[in-house]
Amino acid sequence: MLFIPSNTGNAIRRLISPWQYTEETEGHGFHTDVGAQRKAHDTGKHIMSNTLRRVQMGLFILAVLSIALVASAQAGKPPATTVPVVQSITLLPGDGMNLTITEQEPGRVAVKLTTTAANWFAGTFANLPTDRETTIELALAGSGSKENPASVVKWADLHPVMTYADPAKYATYEWFAKDTQGRWVSGDPLKTGEARYAGTGKVPVQQVIPVAVAEQFLSRDGKYWSAWREIETIDAVMDKNIFRIKQQFALPKVTVAMRIPYPPKYQQAFSERLEKAHLPGVTVHAVGKSTQGRPLTVIQVDDPDDANTAANHPVLLLYGAEDGNEPDGAWVVDGAIRWLISQDAEAQQLRKKVTVLAIPELDVDGAASATYACLTNTFMLTKPDQQPPAATLGNTAFMNTWFKSGRRLDLVCAFHNVECLEAPNVMCPIIDQRHVSVMQTLNQTVLEHLAGYATTPKTWMTGFFDTRFSGWCSRHVGSLATIYEINSRYPSQRLTQAHLQGAGMCFTQTFADFLYSPTFATLAPAIERRRKNQYAQQQQFWAKQKITRPPTPYETLVMGY
Repeated sequence: MLFIPSNTGNAIRRLISPWQYTEETEGHGFHTDVGAQRKAHDTGKHIMSNTLRRVQMGLFILAVLSIALVASAQAGKPPATTVPVVQSITLLPGDGMNLTITEQEPGRVAVKLTTTAANWFAGTFANLPTDRETTIELALAGSGSKENPASVVKWADLHPVMTYADPAKYATYEWFAKDTQGRWVSGDPLKTGEARYAGTGKVPVQQVIPVAVAEQFLSRDGKYWSAWREIETIDAVMDKNIFRIKQQFALPKVTVAMRIPYPPKYQQAFSERLEKAHLPGVTVHAVGKSTQGRPLTVIQVDDPDDANTAANHPVLLLYGAEDGNEPDGAWVVDGAIRWLISQDAEAQQLRKKVTVLAIPELDVDGAASATYACLTNTFMLTKPDQQPPAATLGNTAFMNTWFKSGRRLDLVCAFHNVECLEAPNVMCPIIDQRHVSVMQTLNQTVLEHLAGYATTPKTWMTGFFDTRFSGWCSRHVGSLATIYEINSRYPSQRLTQAHLQGAGMCFTQTFADFLYSPTFATLAPAIERRRKNQYAQQQQFWAKQKITRPPTPYETLVMGY
C-alpha cells in the first residue's frame, strides 16, 4: 500500500484540481470563471492553452507521485543505528612505567620495553575492553644487553600483579589482615587507635578499589586484602621470546607490573608522614635533591627513651633499590622501618641497643624512569673532575657528617632483586672476601631466621663491591658489607607485600643479634679504629686548607672527606 504523508497528499490534491484554487504568480493565474471558459471554448487559442495546461498538470502529478514513492519507501525502513566508536587501548605515563604499544587488534595488544634491562616492566593501560578477555603480549627480543640478554626463559611461570587503583597514591599500598576477632586491621603502623580498623565485612572498608570489584583482591583464605592482586593466566612463549598475559578486566583502566612497585612518590609520602608523626627516637634527615629534583631522605631509628645512650650503639645501615627498577628490596627496608616504629615489644627492645639508618629507595630517579644501574657504580671516581649523580653525593655527604659527629657504622646491607627463576625468595649472591668465614656464618643465621621463605645457602661468588654505596662505607670506616637478592615472584613461593615487609623485620632482628655476638666482638675494635683514623685524616686535611669550602665530589667519594 502506498503511504503518502499528509503534506505531500495536500500538494497532489491541489495539482489534480487546480481550478478549485487560485494562485497568483507574477500577475498570471488560474481562474474559476466557468462562464468565461465557455465563451473561449470555440477558439483555437483556448484549445491549445487548455491542452498545455493539462499536460503540465500531468507532469506535475508524475513528479509528485515519484516523491511520494520515495518518501513511502523511506518511511518503511527502520531508523538508522549509530555504530559505536571503539577507542584504541593506550598507555598512560607515570613513574616506573616502561611499556609502549607496538600494535593492537580486538582482544590483543602487543607491547615492548622502552628500557634496556628486562628485570622490570610496568604499564597503566586505558580503554581496555571489559566484555571480553584481553591478551597483553610483551616481546622481549632486542631488550637486555650483550652480557645479559632479555629472555623469557627466566620468566617461566612468572605471575605479574595488577591494580585498578592509582599506583602513585600512598593508600594504594595499604594492606589489611583479619585479626582473631574478625576485624580488618591496617598494616600501616602510622595508623593508631580506631583508625587501624576497617570493619568486619568480607572485604575491608577502603577508598582505592571500587566496592564492586574489591572481592577480586581478597586472598584465597579471606584473611588478607591488598589493592594489588596476581594475574593467574600467563604464557611464556620460549621460541618467540614473548610473554603473554590474559585477563578479562573489570574496569577499562588498570596498571600491570612485574611485581609490586615502590614509586618515588610513595617513599616521599611515607617520609613526610613519619616526620609529621613526631615519633620519639625517629628522625627523617633531608639529604638534598636528586639530579631530577626528587627529595632524598635517610630515616634514623634510635632508642625512643634515651638519645644519649643511643649515641654509643652499634649502627646498622639498610638500603634498597640501588638499582632503581628493583622494588622488592625497597619493600624489605620499608618493612624494617615499619616494624621498628610499631608497638611490637621486640622492636622496642631492639631500639634500646642498636641504631638503624634506612633508605628504602636509594635511586629515586632510576625508579621513576624504570632504569637499571644509574647509581650503582658511581661511588668511586676515576677522575678528579667527574660529576657523579646528586643522590650519590647527597647520601655520602650525610654519612661523612654522621662520622664527624662521632657516630659508628658497623654493618651495611644492600637489597636487590632478580627476575623470576634466577633465585628463590632470598639469597646472598656475594660473600665479602675480607671476612669470608664471618659473613658465611652470618648468612647462615639470616636464612635460619627466614622460616617460611624460600632460601638457598648457595652464593654466586666472593668479592667486594667498592664502587657501590656499601663499598664506599667500608673503604672509609671499615664497616662490614653484605648484599641480598630478594624475589617476590619465585614461582613456588610468591610473596605478598606483607611478606616482603615481614622479611625486613627478620633481617633487622638477625643483624642486631649479630652486632652483639662474640663473633662480631672480635671485629668491632678494628672497625672502630678505622673510623677514628678516618676522622683524624679528615681533620688534618681540612686544617691545611686555606679557605673554608664544601668538599669536592672527588674529596667526598675518593678521599671520604
